[in-house]
Amino acid sequence: MSWNRVSFKEKLESQHSFPGQYMFKFIVPMAAEQEVLDLFEDAEVSSKASKTQKYISITAKVQVNTSTEVLNVYDRAYKIEGIIAL
Repeated sequence: MSWNRVSFKEKLESQHSFPGQYMFKFIVPMAAEQEVLDLFEDAEVSSKASKTQKYISITAKVQVNTSTEVLNVYDRAYKIEGIIAL
């Protein structure tokens, strides 16, 4: 996945207050569910399987101190095969 980290950081800092809660949303193949859950050890996480049971959507509410923490989660998430960030 290719993304402009600098531009995203600027948007984060203009639209969110840090420290604060940030909501991550991902869709992944069922086989990658645990990889995504491993990104969020101390977070409020909810998930919902697709009708076909091939995919799962995962929402995590995380307390973060800086925009860099958010970017670091996305960096790790984009290494998971088949992930889609919403």
